[in-house]
Amino acid sequence: MIPRLPETLWLVAMFVITATQPAYATKVIGEARDLSSGELLYKELHRCDDDGILCSIAYVNEGGDVIAKKTMDYSRGAIAPVLQVNDYRFDREVVIDAEAEAGLVIDAGFDNFIRNNWQVLESSRKIRFNFLIPGRDSPLKMEAHQAVPEDCEANTLCLVVALDNWLLAAITDPILLTYSRDNRRLLRYRGISNLASNDGKSQVVDIRYTYTPVTE
Repeated sequence: MIPRLPETLWLVAMFVITATQPAYATKVIGEARDLSSGELLYKELHRCDDDGILCSIAYVNEGGDVIAKKTMDYSRGAIAPVLQVNDYRFDREVVIDAEAEAGLVIDAGFDNFIRNNWQVLESSRKIRFNFLIPGRDSPLKMEAHQAVPEDCEANTLCLVVALDNWLLAAITDPILLTYSRDNRRLLRYRGISNLASNDGKSQVVDIRYTYTPVTE
């Protein structure tokens, strides 16, 4: 069982739960369920403009209400967007709008970072990177590498993402990601949610993403 974590740690999950990518004519929906019970907790509704530069994610609860929103502006770079997160339940807003140092990954830019390093990960090599999330002034040291769990199918690339710190890694479970090898899209996420529960506690989720072509 994953214990309740300080806010700066469960915020680590914010970067990977972002399947939005330059698939301009595609509707992307993520269904987040409790990892243990399978109960539907919320949905993610992903949108991008025609150029894939301005993107947003609306987080919708089981009653259909928008409880949070994330907006990303990738005009400065694919792995370092300008970012704003609003959680309407707690009247909380956090913003990252700073010039990034070379190689720094900012929040939702992680999804593009994975595709940029696809061949390295496929070769079973580990990648380390500095990652900046809302709520922190300095980046976290992270690492990602390929994993082959029993449920990892042949046409998918399964990854483990964790803090690159032996002490913190020892007390937190890693995040598990499943990507399609065909189109390099995120298919599944298992780990700590980027949204707290309604009572402000961390929650562990299993998110599955669907991609539906949009016809004019």
